[in-house]
Formats: sequence, C-alpha cells, structure tokens
Amino acid sequence: SEAAGLAGKIETAKVVIEVRVGDGDKLYGSVTSSQIAAILEEQGVVVDRRKIQLEDGIRSLGEYVIEVKLHPEVVAKLTVKVVKHGQAEVASTDAVASEEAAAE
Repeated sequence: SEAAGLAGKIETAKVVIEVRVGDGDKLYGSVTSSQIAAILEEQGVVVDRRKIQLEDGIRSLGEYVIEVKLHPEVVAKLTVKVVKHGQAEVASTDAVASEEAAAE
C-alpha cells in the first residue's frame, strides 16, 4: 500500500536537527513536529506534521524514536537525532561509521 511504502522511506530517513543550546546543553525552545516534517520534506518524504506523534516537542539533545501514524494500521518509526549547532557532520559520520562496522 502507499502508506507502507511511505513508512519504509520514513524508517530509512536520516533526520539530524541542529539546535542552539545554553548552559548544561539546555535547548533554546524545542524541536517540533513541524521542523521534523520540513526536514523529511527536504529529503522527498512528505508527511503531515499532525501524523508525527510528538506531544511536547523535544527539549534535550540525543536520539529519539518517534512514531509517525500514517494510517490506522501503519505506524513508522522515525529516528531523530538532536545535536548541538555545528555538530551535524559529526552525527552523520558517526552513523556511517557504525553502519560500516555493522556490515563487516
């Protein structure tokens, strides 16, 4: 089905969001479903932000698995990495290195 095909694209998408942080790595504001939807759209995956199951926004650095409810029976799991501004390159190279190690 169309939803299942979209779920596959969502699950393989690489979403890394750079944020500005203050003392103790506290985020200024939070990462919202709209921001996540916009990054997915840049990668050619169009998802209505209301389908991204994010209640209060993300307020800390780290990696999150967020459900995207595409259809009553199709839920994709999207991995979102929230990194310090200027650290996106580090996060993406880490991901590549760990994938290469896993392939060996």
